[in-house]
Order: sequence, then C-alpha cells, then structure tokens
Amino acid sequence: MKIESINIQNILGIRAVDIALTAPVAIIAGRNKAGKSSLIESIRLAMIGKADRVNLKKDYDQLVTDGAKKGTATVSIDVGGITSNCSMTLPSGMGQHSNHEYLPYVLDASLFNSLAVNDRRKMLFKLTACSITAEVILEKLKGRKCSSIKAAELNFKDGIEAASKAAKTKATEAKGSWKAITGETYGEVKAISWKAPEVEATDLPDLNAVETKTTEWADHVARVNQNLGGFQQELKQLAETNARITTLHTKANSIERIKTKIEEDKKQQAHWAAKIADAETKAQGTVQTNTFECPCCGGGLLLENGKLHAHLIEDDVATPDPEAVKALPEYRKAHQLHTSALLNAEKELIQAQVAEEELKTLGAVKTSDSIQTQIDDARTKLTYSQSQHKEWSDKKALVTDHQRKAEAATKATENALKYHTDVAEWTAIGDALAPDGIPAEILASALKPVNDRLRESATKTGWMQVSISSDMQISADGRAYALLCESEKWRTEAMLCEAISHLSGLKLIILDRMDVLDLPSRGELLKWLNSLATSSEIETAIVCGTLKEAYKAPNANFQSFWLEQGVIAALAAA
Repeated sequence: MKIESINIQNILGIRAVDIALTAPVAIIAGRNKAGKSSLIESIRLAMIGKADRVNLKKDYDQLVTDGAKKGTATVSIDVGGITSNCSMTLPSGMGQHSNHEYLPYVLDASLFNSLAVNDRRKMLFKLTACSITAEVILEKLKGRKCSSIKAAELNFKDGIEAASKAAKTKATEAKGSWKAITGETYGEVKAISWKAPEVEATDLPDLNAVETKTTEWADHVARVNQNLGGFQQELKQLAETNARITTLHTKANSIERIKTKIEEDKKQQAHWAAKIADAETKAQGTVQTNTFECPCCGGGLLLENGKLHAHLIEDDVATPDPEAVKALPEYRKAHQLHTSALLNAEKELIQAQVAEEELKTLGAVKTSDSIQTQIDDARTKLTYSQSQHKEWSDKKALVTDHQRKAEAATKATENALKYHTDVAEWTAIGDALAPDGIPAEILASALKPVNDRLRESATKTGWMQVSISSDMQISADGRAYALLCESEKWRTEAMLCEAISHLSGLKLIILDRMDVLDLPSRGELLKWLNSLATSSEIETAIVCGTLKEAYKAPNANFQSFWLEQGVIAALAAA
C-alpha cells in the first residue's frame, strides 16, 4: 500500500498540510508541539477512522483545531495500481476508510505489543495463515497416536483451550468411574495391573448339570401334581356318583307309596266328582217328572202311588237347593286339589321308575378306599419331589451366585481396565491440546516467519535480536520487553511493525518519536529503511521525530519535510 499524498486541515495541532510523497521514505521533523503526533493521528483518522485522544464520536469536535469549525484529513493511497482516497471530516465523523485487517498495526507500531496474549496469538495465526481448524487438530492428534474416536467427540468451536479442558474433565470423570468400580483411589501405575479379587473356588457341581437336575425334578413335580389332580378329580366324581345313587335309591324306594297314593287320589277324585254332580243337580232345583197332560181335555195329571190325580202343570217349576249352591265351590276346590295331587303323584311315579332304571346301570354305592390310597401315595411322592426340586434349586442358586460373582469380578477387571484406558487416552488428548502441545506446535509454525523476519531485520540493523516466544512474550536478546529501555522498546516495536507490514503484504510503516534513538541508531534506522526501499519491500515509510532542524534526505529513496506550527514544507532531496 503506497501513500501518494496527505492533505490535513485544522485537526488538532495541524493547520495546513498538503504534501505529495514521491519517495518511499518520508522523514518528517519538527520541534516540540510542531504537530508531528497530530499528523500521524490525522493519518490514522483518515485511513482507519480511529481517534487516539477521544473515545466517543460525540467528542470529535474536540479534535478540530481551536478557532476552526471543521477539520478534514485525506490520504490518497495506491493499492495494486488502483488509487483511492481515505478521508475523515470532523466533527461529523463522516468519511471513507480502509478495512485492511492489519493496517492498524503498521499505523501504530506499539499496537501489537499492547494486545493481550490470546489476541496476539490469534492475530499471528491469521497473519501467517496458519490453520488451526478442527480438521488440522484432529490430524495432529492422530499423528500423536491419540484416540481418534475420543478426539472426534470434542467440540473445537470454543477453541483448542476449551477442548483441552474438556478432555481433562473427561479424564477426571473416567478416574471417578474407575474408583466406583474398584473402591480405590485411582493411581496410574496400579490401574495398569489392577484386578478384582478372585472368587473363592468351591466344589459345587457344574451349572449345566445342576440345571438339568433342577429341570428334571421340576418336571417330576409337575407330573405328580398332575396325577394327584387326576386322582382328586376321580374321588370327587366318585363322591358325586355315590350321592346320585343314594338319591336315586330314595326315589326308587317310594314307588309303592306313590302307587298307593295314586289309588287314593283317584278315589277322592271320583268321590268329589259325584258330590259335585249331585250338588249341581240340587243347585238347579227339582222338577216333577211324573206329571202328564190329559189327552182328552188337556188338563194336568199327577201319577202318584199308581194313581192319577188332577194336577196343575204350572206348579211344576224347579226350586234350587240353597245348601247345594253353597257347598258346590268347596266340592269343586276339593276335586281340583285331588286332581292336582293325582297328576303330581303320577309324575313322581314316573321319576321314581326312571331312577329305578338308572340304578340298574349305576349299581350300588362304591367305596373310595383305593382312590384315597392313590391320593395319599401321590402326596407322598409330591412332597419328596418338591424337596428334591428345592434342594437342586438351592444348589443352582449357589452355583449361579458363584458364577455371577466370578463374572462380576471379571467384568470389574475389564471395566477398570477400560476406564484406565479412557483416563490414559483422555489425558493424552488433554496434554496434546495443552499450550505446550499441539498449540505450541502450530504456533511455532506461525511464529517462524515472524521470528525469521525479525532475525533478518536485526541482521540488517545491527540491533538486538527480537523474538516472540510460544507463550507470546516479546523479548530482545533474551530480555523481556518490560525490562528494555525506551530506545530498545522503540527499536523492538519498529521491527515488529515492519514484520507485520512484510507478512501482510502492506509494505507500509509509520514510526513516530524517532528522536528516542541516538545518532548512530538513527543512521542504522535510515540504512535499514533505504535497504527496504531499494528492494521494494516497502512502498511507504513515514518516520517522525523531534529535531532542531530538518533532516537532510540522503538519497532518492528519501523525502524530507519540516513541520512547524502545524504547517509542513517539503525539502529537496540530496
């Protein structure tokens, strides 16, 4: 990225700056409060929209030079032959900026060092295009002989550190499972050879033989039970038959009595039938049957005692017998009762005769002694069979329990070994994902091009060897950054800035406060920048410093400017 021109009006300490950069290296000098820092901050405002001195956009009016209403900054850049303008207008904050990810780091050499460790790591991974995807991590775990199956269970979306913690948590859980199986606290050495206590040997028979005997006696119990049930059913049927025979005998023995009763009922029926007929006649009244009509005169005659007497036929009207009328319902009721009794007796006789015929088939009442003997014998056999079945069932339970304990011991040993394997595999994955494992390996590949570039810069400048360690600590000649003096820190940041510029392809650096260097170190700086410009490794380098007079440009790679009271002027190259 080449800066072609800079135009700044009324921003902070800058009143009017309008310069064209025609050489790769621009040296901008001036006394204190000349506006050098304002110039660099104005460039950052235009190029990335970042203000150093205020945090809120509503405070942008504070960046406008006192007495002015508006401030503007425009930086014309050339990227791959395409020219565009980056700009900022204050106090509105309107403008166009570059969104290049690494531009902030070359516009402010101290920015990388100010990052948190994790942010440095992420930035370098991106800068060097080092891949730290789940696929890459899984492949590296595979290369370390870690369990691919377990590794695939991890979620790398939250980062490799979270995955490492998850693996170690799973290792801890596996240790807990091992303890639950063994009842002991996990130990790596003892877990390798741990075995469950062996089950004490016994002289119990083989399980198959015991099961066979148990089944045989169970079948025997079932058969005896079935036979017993048959005998009991036979006894029940015999009792029912004997009861039937007894009942039939009772009926059959009543035949003569029933016949006698039938004869008596018939006599009573006839008796009451005669009484009903007589009563019915009397109830209708008596009519004279020995009266005649005289054939000569038509008068009435009465034959009485062999003699005819004159008789009035009108006197022959029937007269009902009141006693007969009163008795007739009782006679009929008595007749009905005897008729019903006769019918019931005849039915009873038929049933008794049928019972008599059935008895001929059934015979006499039979004894149950033989069946009861069979039942008693079956019960004796059942008791014995049940005792044998229980004895073999108890043996089976003992054999089964012994076998179960033996299998449980074997299973416990297998599970303990499994959990120990889980512990080992998860621990291996957790360790591999720890900062000094795969991350360090990947980081080393990310750090190599950065440290190589820093080594090259140290060689060219003769300055300290700056390097970034795997834990993201910056040092110079092995001394931590925090222990460096001011000029050493400046040179460290300058070389880091150039490394980022080189690896990102920006080919742009801006360095402020060059005046912290002594004269020999300034010479080394210019020699380094001249080499970078000559080899086209930078397209623009802007270096500012507080000097008493303008810096004289040593050759065509340099352009010198003098800044005074917020106004800049270009000086001719040597």
